[in-house]
Amino acid sequence: MRRIIIVGMFPFILIASNLALVSTLIFTGPNNGAGIFGGLEMRMIPCVEAEEDVDFVVREGEEVTIQDMVFTPSGDIIVEEGGRLTIRDAKVIFTHTSCFEHGIILKENTTLQVHHSQIRGVETLFFFRAQDTTLILEDSKIRMTHVLCGNSSRISMVHADLWALHCFNESTVDISNSRLNYLFMRGRSSAQVEDSHIVEVLLYDRGRASLSNTTLKNIFYFDRGSTTLSNCSYVDLIRFKPIQCNLTITVLDEDTHDPIPMVNVALDRPRGSKVAHSCTNEDGAATFYDLEEGDYFVELGRDGYIPANIRIPLLNETQHETLMIGKVEEESSWIPTNRFFSVFAVVALAVFVFSLFYRSHVRRWKSAVDWLQLLRFFISVPKCTMAR
Repeated sequence: MRRIIIVGMFPFILIASNLALVSTLIFTGPNNGAGIFGGLEMRMIPCVEAEEDVDFVVREGEEVTIQDMVFTPSGDIIVEEGGRLTIRDAKVIFTHTSCFEHGIILKENTTLQVHHSQIRGVETLFFFRAQDTTLILEDSKIRMTHVLCGNSSRISMVHADLWALHCFNESTVDISNSRLNYLFMRGRSSAQVEDSHIVEVLLYDRGRASLSNTTLKNIFYFDRGSTTLSNCSYVDLIRFKPIQCNLTITVLDEDTHDPIPMVNVALDRPRGSKVAHSCTNEDGAATFYDLEEGDYFVELGRDGYIPANIRIPLLNETQHETLMIGKVEEESSWIPTNRFFSVFAVVALAVFVFSLFYRSHVRRWKSAVDWLQLLRFFISVPKCTMAR
Protein backbone atom coordinates (compact mmCIF):
# COMPACT_ATOMS: atom_id res chain seq x y z
CA MET A 1 0.00 0.00 0.00
CA ARG A 2 2.89 2.42 0.86
CA ARG A 3 4.55 1.70 -2.43
CA ILE A 4 1.38 2.56 -4.29
CA ILE A 5 1.01 5.86 -2.37
CA ILE A 6 4.66 6.85 -3.00
CA VAL A 7 4.44 6.01 -6.67
CA GLY A 8 1.16 7.91 -6.94
CA MET A 9 2.64 11.01 -5.26
CA PHE A 10 5.71 11.07 -7.51
CA PRO A 11 4.03 13.06 -10.35
CA PHE A 12 2.79 15.66 -7.85
CA ILE A 13 6.29 16.05 -6.39
CA LEU A 14 7.72 16.46 -9.90
CA ILE A 15 5.09 19.05 -10.83
CA ALA A 16 5.58 20.98 -7.58
CA SER A 17 9.36 21.19 -8.15
CA ASN A 18 8.81 22.74 -11.65
CA LEU A 19 5.90 25.00 -10.85
CA ALA A 20 7.35 27.96 -12.75
CA LEU A 21 7.78 25.89 -15.89
CA VAL A 22 4.25 24.54 -15.68
CA SER A 23 2.77 27.97 -15.12
CA THR A 24 4.59 29.27 -18.17
CA LEU A 25 3.26 26.45 -20.34
CA ILE A 26 -0.28 26.86 -19.08
CA PHE A 27 -0.53 30.61 -19.36
CA THR A 28 1.74 31.30 -22.32
CA GLY A 29 2.00 28.11 -24.31
CA PRO A 30 4.22 27.66 -27.31
CA ASN A 31 2.14 29.87 -29.61
CA ASN A 32 3.54 33.39 -29.05
CA GLY A 33 2.14 33.68 -25.56
CA ALA A 34 -1.45 32.64 -26.39
CA GLY A 35 -1.38 29.94 -23.72
CA ILE A 36 -3.88 27.23 -23.00
CA PHE A 37 -6.16 29.75 -21.36
CA GLY A 38 -5.53 32.50 -23.86
CA GLY A 39 -9.28 32.95 -24.36
CA LEU A 40 -9.60 33.81 -20.66
CA GLU A 41 -7.19 36.80 -21.17
CA MET A 42 -4.98 35.68 -18.32
CA ARG A 43 -1.61 37.52 -18.03
CA MET A 44 1.86 36.12 -17.62
CA ILE A 45 3.73 36.49 -14.38
CA PRO A 46 5.69 39.81 -14.64
CA CYS A 47 9.02 38.20 -13.87
CA VAL A 48 8.59 35.81 -16.77
CA GLU A 49 7.13 38.10 -19.49
CA ALA A 50 9.69 40.09 -21.48
CA GLU A 51 8.94 43.69 -22.38
CA GLU A 52 7.67 43.92 -25.95
CA ASP A 53 9.48 46.16 -28.45
CA VAL A 54 7.40 49.05 -29.74
CA ASP A 55 8.26 50.67 -33.08
CA PHE A 56 8.18 54.42 -33.56
CA VAL A 57 6.32 54.84 -36.86
CA VAL A 58 5.81 57.92 -39.02
CA ARG A 59 2.75 57.11 -41.08
CA GLU A 60 2.28 57.75 -44.77
CA GLY A 61 2.13 61.47 -45.49
CA GLU A 62 2.83 62.46 -41.85
CA GLU A 63 5.39 65.03 -40.72
CA VAL A 64 6.92 64.32 -37.30
CA THR A 65 9.60 66.24 -35.38
CA ILE A 66 11.76 64.98 -32.52
CA GLN A 67 13.20 68.08 -30.87
CA ASP A 68 14.99 69.11 -27.67
CA MET A 69 14.89 65.69 -26.05
CA VAL A 70 16.70 62.39 -25.48
CA PHE A 71 14.73 59.74 -27.34
CA THR A 72 15.36 56.03 -26.58
CA PRO A 73 13.15 53.88 -28.83
CA SER A 74 12.48 50.36 -27.64
CA GLY A 75 11.99 49.13 -31.21
CA ASP A 76 12.67 50.46 -34.71
CA ILE A 77 12.17 53.94 -36.15
CA ILE A 78 10.12 53.49 -39.32
CA VAL A 79 9.15 56.19 -41.80
CA GLU A 80 6.43 54.96 -44.14
CA GLU A 81 6.22 55.95 -47.80
CA GLY A 82 5.79 59.71 -48.20
CA GLY A 83 6.54 60.42 -44.52
CA ARG A 84 8.86 63.13 -43.20
CA LEU A 85 10.87 62.94 -39.98
CA THR A 86 12.93 65.79 -38.55
CA ILE A 87 15.35 65.37 -35.66
CA ARG A 88 16.50 68.72 -34.30
CA ASP A 89 18.66 69.46 -31.26
CA ALA A 90 18.04 65.96 -29.94
CA LYS A 91 19.74 62.66 -29.08
CA VAL A 92 18.40 59.35 -30.39
CA ILE A 93 19.92 56.44 -28.48
CA PHE A 94 19.34 52.77 -29.25
CA THR A 95 19.74 50.69 -26.08
CA HIS A 96 19.43 47.15 -27.49
CA THR A 97 22.20 44.67 -26.69
CA SER A 98 22.17 42.42 -29.79
CA CYS A 99 23.98 43.56 -32.90
CA PHE A 100 21.60 45.07 -35.50
CA GLU A 101 18.57 44.18 -33.38
CA HIS A 102 16.92 47.55 -34.02
CA GLY A 103 17.47 50.57 -36.22
CA ILE A 104 16.05 53.03 -38.73
CA ILE A 105 14.02 52.11 -41.82
CA LEU A 106 13.27 54.83 -44.39
CA LYS A 107 10.94 53.65 -47.13
CA GLU A 108 10.45 55.07 -50.63
CA ASN A 109 9.86 58.78 -51.17
CA THR A 110 10.65 59.68 -47.57
CA THR A 111 12.67 62.48 -45.99
CA LEU A 112 14.86 62.45 -42.90
CA GLN A 113 16.47 65.67 -41.69
CA VAL A 114 18.94 65.64 -38.81
CA HIS A 115 20.04 69.04 -37.49
CA HIS A 116 22.42 69.58 -34.57
CA SER A 117 21.69 66.11 -33.24
CA GLN A 118 23.20 62.71 -32.48
CA ILE A 119 22.05 59.20 -33.37
CA ARG A 120 23.95 56.30 -31.85
CA GLY A 121 23.82 52.96 -30.12
CA VAL A 122 24.89 52.41 -26.55
CA GLU A 123 26.43 48.95 -26.64
CA THR A 124 26.33 47.67 -30.21
CA LEU A 125 25.51 48.49 -33.84
CA PHE A 126 22.08 49.43 -35.11
CA PHE A 127 20.95 49.27 -38.74
CA PHE A 128 20.13 52.26 -40.97
CA ARG A 129 18.43 51.52 -44.31
CA ALA A 130 17.05 54.07 -46.79
CA GLN A 131 15.27 53.52 -50.11
CA ASP A 132 14.74 56.45 -52.48
CA THR A 133 15.17 58.80 -49.52
CA THR A 134 16.21 62.40 -49.11
CA LEU A 135 18.67 62.38 -46.22
CA ILE A 136 19.98 65.70 -44.88
CA LEU A 137 22.64 65.77 -42.16
CA GLU A 138 23.69 69.14 -40.80
CA ASP A 139 26.10 69.60 -37.93
CA SER A 140 25.22 66.14 -36.64
CA LYS A 141 26.82 62.82 -35.72
CA ILE A 142 25.66 59.30 -36.54
CA ARG A 143 27.77 56.63 -34.88
CA MET A 144 27.64 52.86 -34.43
CA THR A 145 26.09 52.15 -37.83
CA HIS A 146 26.58 51.85 -41.58
CA VAL A 147 24.11 54.07 -43.43
CA LEU A 148 22.79 52.17 -46.48
CA CYS A 149 21.14 54.31 -49.17
CA GLY A 150 19.74 52.90 -52.42
CA ASN A 151 17.22 53.42 -55.20
CA SER A 152 18.26 56.93 -56.24
CA SER A 153 18.56 58.33 -52.73
CA ARG A 154 19.83 61.87 -52.27
CA ILE A 155 22.23 62.51 -49.41
CA SER A 156 23.53 65.87 -48.22
CA MET A 157 26.12 66.17 -45.46
CA VAL A 158 27.36 69.50 -44.10
CA HIS A 159 29.57 69.60 -41.01
CA ALA A 160 28.54 66.01 -40.26
CA ASP A 161 30.36 63.08 -38.71
CA LEU A 162 29.46 59.62 -40.02
CA TRP A 163 31.03 56.22 -39.52
CA ALA A 164 30.28 54.71 -42.93
CA LEU A 165 28.07 55.57 -45.91
CA HIS A 166 27.06 52.99 -48.54
CA CYS A 167 25.38 54.25 -51.72
CA PHE A 168 23.72 51.90 -54.24
CA ASN A 169 22.02 52.09 -57.63
CA GLU A 170 22.01 55.73 -58.75
CA SER A 171 22.22 57.54 -55.42
CA THR A 172 23.89 60.95 -55.28
CA VAL A 173 25.91 62.38 -52.41
CA ASP A 174 27.06 65.92 -51.60
CA ILE A 175 29.56 66.11 -48.74
CA SER A 176 31.08 69.31 -47.42
CA ASN A 177 33.25 69.97 -44.36
CA SER A 178 32.48 66.53 -42.99
CA ARG A 179 34.27 63.47 -41.69
CA LEU A 180 33.73 59.84 -42.70
CA ASN A 181 35.66 56.70 -42.02
CA TYR A 182 34.37 54.86 -45.10
CA LEU A 183 32.60 55.93 -48.28
CA PHE A 184 31.28 53.06 -50.45
CA MET A 185 29.94 53.82 -53.94
CA ARG A 186 28.20 51.04 -55.92
CA GLY A 187 26.29 50.79 -59.16
CA ARG A 188 26.12 54.19 -60.82
CA SER A 189 26.17 56.17 -57.61
CA SER A 190 28.15 59.40 -57.55
CA ALA A 191 29.63 61.58 -54.82
CA GLN A 192 30.80 65.19 -54.70
CA VAL A 193 33.17 65.74 -51.77
CA GLU A 194 34.76 69.04 -50.74
CA ASP A 195 36.86 70.17 -47.76
CA SER A 196 36.40 66.89 -45.90
CA HIS A 197 38.36 64.06 -44.32
CA ILE A 198 37.77 60.43 -45.34
CA VAL A 199 39.83 57.44 -44.29
CA GLU A 200 38.96 55.17 -47.24
CA VAL A 201 36.95 55.51 -50.45
CA LEU A 202 35.83 52.27 -52.11
CA LEU A 203 34.41 52.40 -55.64
CA TYR A 204 32.53 49.43 -57.11
CA ASP A 205 30.89 48.82 -60.49
CA ARG A 206 30.67 52.29 -62.06
CA GLY A 207 30.69 54.27 -58.84
CA ARG A 208 32.17 57.74 -59.22
CA ALA A 209 33.57 60.28 -56.82
CA SER A 210 34.79 63.83 -57.37
CA LEU A 211 36.94 65.06 -54.51
CA SER A 212 38.51 68.46 -53.93
CA ASN A 213 40.53 69.85 -51.01
CA THR A 214 40.02 66.55 -49.20
CA THR A 215 42.38 64.42 -47.13
CA LEU A 216 42.26 60.66 -47.70
CA LYS A 217 44.23 57.61 -46.69
CA ASN A 218 43.38 55.13 -49.46
CA ILE A 219 41.21 54.93 -52.56
CA PHE A 220 40.24 51.43 -53.69
CA TYR A 221 39.04 50.84 -57.25
CA PHE A 222 36.94 47.80 -58.09
CA ASP A 223 35.56 47.08 -61.58
CA ARG A 224 35.14 50.42 -63.39
CA GLY A 225 34.99 52.83 -60.47
CA SER A 226 36.58 56.22 -61.10
CA THR A 227 37.52 59.42 -59.27
CA THR A 228 38.45 62.99 -60.07
CA LEU A 229 40.92 64.51 -57.60
CA SER A 230 41.65 68.21 -57.17
CA ASN A 231 44.10 69.46 -54.56
CA CYS A 232 43.70 66.31 -52.48
CA SER A 233 46.13 64.59 -50.17
CA TYR A 234 46.14 60.79 -50.19
CA VAL A 235 48.44 57.92 -49.28
CA ASP A 236 47.74 55.40 -52.02
CA LEU A 237 45.50 54.52 -54.97
CA ILE A 238 44.82 50.80 -55.17
CA ARG A 239 43.32 49.27 -58.32
CA PHE A 240 42.14 45.66 -58.07
CA LYS A 241 41.04 45.52 -61.69
CA PRO A 242 43.06 47.93 -63.86
CA ILE A 243 41.25 49.76 -66.64
CA GLN A 244 42.58 50.87 -70.00
CA CYS A 245 42.22 54.58 -70.71
CA ASN A 246 42.14 56.73 -73.82
CA LEU A 247 43.62 60.21 -73.45
CA THR A 248 43.04 63.09 -75.87
CA ILE A 249 45.20 66.20 -75.49
CA THR A 250 44.27 69.44 -77.26
CA VAL A 251 46.93 72.15 -77.42
CA LEU A 252 45.82 75.79 -77.77
CA ASP A 253 47.65 79.08 -78.18
CA GLU A 254 47.78 80.87 -74.85
CA ASP A 255 46.92 84.26 -76.39
CA THR A 256 44.50 83.47 -79.21
CA HIS A 257 43.12 80.13 -77.93
CA ASP A 258 43.50 78.77 -81.45
CA PRO A 259 44.48 75.10 -81.91
CA ILE A 260 48.16 74.55 -82.70
CA PRO A 261 49.04 71.78 -85.18
CA MET A 262 52.35 69.90 -85.36
CA VAL A 263 53.09 70.11 -81.65
CA ASN A 264 55.26 67.28 -80.36
CA VAL A 265 53.45 65.56 -77.48
CA ALA A 266 55.34 63.03 -75.33
CA LEU A 267 53.93 61.05 -72.39
CA ASP A 268 56.23 60.05 -69.54
CA ARG A 269 55.59 58.30 -66.26
CA PRO A 270 56.64 60.06 -63.03
CA ARG A 271 59.59 57.68 -62.63
CA GLY A 272 60.99 58.75 -65.99
CA SER A 273 59.92 55.94 -68.32
CA LYS A 274 58.80 56.96 -71.81
CA VAL A 275 55.29 55.85 -72.72
CA ALA A 276 54.19 57.30 -76.05
CA HIS A 277 54.86 60.09 -78.54
CA SER A 278 52.66 61.83 -81.12
CA CYS A 279 51.96 65.14 -82.89
CA THR A 280 48.82 67.24 -82.86
CA ASN A 281 46.65 67.34 -85.96
CA GLU A 282 45.04 70.37 -87.63
CA ASP A 283 42.61 70.62 -84.71
CA GLY A 284 45.49 70.72 -82.25
CA ALA A 285 44.58 67.28 -80.84
CA ALA A 286 46.60 64.13 -80.19
CA THR A 287 45.02 60.90 -78.88
CA PHE A 288 46.70 58.06 -77.00
CA TYR A 289 45.02 54.68 -76.58
CA ASP A 290 45.18 51.80 -74.07
CA LEU A 291 47.02 53.63 -71.32
CA GLU A 292 47.15 52.39 -67.75
CA GLU A 293 45.53 54.75 -65.30
CA GLY A 294 47.77 56.84 -63.09
CA ASP A 295 49.84 60.00 -63.27
CA TYR A 296 51.59 61.12 -66.46
CA PHE A 297 53.88 63.97 -67.47
CA VAL A 298 52.95 65.60 -70.79
CA GLU A 299 55.83 67.29 -72.62
CA LEU A 300 54.87 69.82 -75.31
CA GLY A 301 57.28 71.32 -77.81
CA ARG A 302 57.25 73.24 -81.10
CA ASP A 303 59.42 75.88 -82.73
CA GLY A 304 58.32 79.35 -81.78
CA TYR A 305 56.59 78.21 -78.55
CA ILE A 306 57.78 77.83 -74.99
CA PRO A 307 58.25 74.13 -74.05
CA ALA A 308 55.88 72.86 -71.36
CA ASN A 309 55.89 69.90 -68.96
CA ILE A 310 52.52 69.30 -67.29
CA ARG A 311 51.42 66.57 -64.86
CA ILE A 312 48.04 64.93 -65.56
CA PRO A 313 46.24 62.30 -63.41
CA LEU A 314 44.62 59.77 -65.78
CA LEU A 315 41.69 58.15 -63.96
CA ASN A 316 38.87 57.77 -66.50
CA GLU A 317 38.33 55.41 -69.41
CA THR A 318 37.97 58.38 -71.76
CA GLN A 319 39.64 61.58 -70.67
CA HIS A 320 40.16 64.88 -72.50
CA GLU A 321 42.66 67.52 -71.44
CA THR A 322 43.11 71.01 -72.92
CA LEU A 323 46.57 72.55 -72.48
CA MET A 324 47.88 76.04 -73.28
CA ILE A 325 51.34 77.06 -74.49
CA GLY A 326 52.70 80.54 -75.18
CA LYS A 327 54.81 81.89 -78.01
CA VAL A 328 58.46 82.78 -77.58
CA GLU A 329 58.94 86.55 -77.40
CA GLU A 330 60.82 88.15 -80.35
CA GLU A 331 64.44 88.86 -79.50
CA SER A 332 65.24 92.58 -79.34
CA SER A 333 68.30 93.96 -81.20
CA TRP A 334 69.37 95.71 -78.04
CA ILE A 335 70.04 92.71 -75.91
CA PRO A 336 73.30 93.02 -73.89
CA THR A 337 75.45 91.19 -76.45
CA ASN A 338 74.35 93.42 -79.34
CA ARG A 339 74.71 96.51 -77.19
CA PHE A 340 78.40 95.76 -76.64
CA PHE A 341 79.07 95.53 -80.36
CA SER A 342 77.02 98.67 -81.05
CA VAL A 343 78.90 100.72 -78.48
CA PHE A 344 82.19 99.37 -79.80
CA ALA A 345 81.24 100.35 -83.37
CA VAL A 346 80.26 103.89 -82.28
CA VAL A 347 83.54 104.38 -80.40
CA ALA A 348 85.57 103.06 -83.34
CA LEU A 349 83.74 105.37 -85.73
CA ALA A 350 84.36 108.36 -83.45
CA VAL A 351 88.09 107.54 -83.26
CA PHE A 352 88.26 107.23 -87.03
CA VAL A 353 86.57 110.61 -87.60
CA PHE A 354 88.77 112.27 -85.03
CA SER A 355 91.90 110.85 -86.64
CA LEU A 356 90.87 112.21 -90.06
CA PHE A 357 90.11 115.58 -88.61
CA TYR A 358 93.45 115.64 -86.77
CA ARG A 359 95.48 114.74 -89.85
CA SER A 360 93.89 117.58 -91.85
CA HIS A 361 95.06 120.08 -89.25
CA VAL A 362 98.29 118.46 -88.05
CA ARG A 363 100.46 121.22 -89.44
CA ARG A 364 98.51 123.98 -87.76
CA TRP A 365 98.25 122.46 -84.28
CA LYS A 366 101.62 121.36 -83.06
CA SER A 367 101.96 123.08 -79.73
CA ALA A 368 100.06 122.73 -76.47
CA VAL A 369 98.25 125.95 -77.31
CA ASP A 370 96.99 124.37 -80.48
CA TRP A 371 95.61 121.45 -78.49
CA LEU A 372 93.76 123.87 -76.22
CA GLN A 373 92.34 125.66 -79.21
CA LEU A 374 91.25 122.32 -80.62
CA LEU A 375 89.47 121.55 -77.36
CA ARG A 376 87.77 124.96 -77.40
CA PHE A 377 86.72 124.31 -80.96
CA PHE A 378 84.88 121.10 -80.01
CA ILE A 379 83.24 122.88 -77.07
CA SER A 380 82.09 125.79 -79.21
CA VAL A 381 80.56 123.59 -81.94
CA PRO A 382 77.41 122.71 -79.99
CA LYS A 383 76.87 126.39 -79.08
CA CYS A 384 77.13 127.43 -82.70
CA THR A 385 74.72 124.74 -83.69
CA MET A 386 72.21 125.85 -81.08
CA ALA A 387 72.57 129.50 -82.14
CA ARG A 388 71.76 128.61 -85.69
